[in-house]
Amino acid sequence: MENYQTSSSSEEEFDEMAEEMPDIANERIALTGDELDEVIENTFQIESRACELANFRFGLIGPNQVCNVLCLNNGEAHWILIINHGHFYSYLDTYGRTLKEIYNYYRVQPREPLDNCYAVSKYPVQNDYSVVCGYYSIICCFLASENSFDLTAMMNDWERMFINTKGNDPTVASTTNDMMCLLIITEIVPNDVINKTDTIIKHLNTM
Repeated sequence: MENYQTSSSSEEEFDEMAEEMPDIANERIALTGDELDEVIENTFQIESRACELANFRFGLIGPNQVCNVLCLNNGEAHWILIINHGHFYSYLDTYGRTLKEIYNYYRVQPREPLDNCYAVSKYPVQNDYSVVCGYYSIICCFLASENSFDLTAMMNDWERMFINTKGNDPTVASTTNDMMCLLIITEIVPNDVINKTDTIIKHLNTM
């Protein structure tokens, strides 16, 4: 994962989070591809599939469908979301990278041109020790459903919900964004579908 600089005032908080996050991650609060597909399909009636970045191609999903793409590198795991809008695609990467940067970072060669796929979020909303990238994908699918897959409306709603971790205290900004993400999910997703959010929220409340 990319390293974002911390201000001197937040270095101690960031170090404490770094020490604690392995414990919270071990509680299995990250979402699997099957779990993401189940939540997205059952909650928003959007057809969803999951695959690894090395196997992704745009033809895997039809109009108004999504693909949860698992990015792997030296033990790191990160979800990005690809959405088919009919005549173009969009993607969500919570680290605010371009698709080219994503493929380069994970050392994967794209199977096809990437120039018809646009970013939902052009800035990072997570820091390195946030473990809820899959939950942000659910929020993005919620925005797609609410806005009839209108990308401009989705981008505007995203900017109203989440703040840029660059130019702000990254620990505070990421924790605030994570909390907002999880609280929204508790309102829109049935409890019997996701039962992991309480564990993360309790942890965030100690930050």
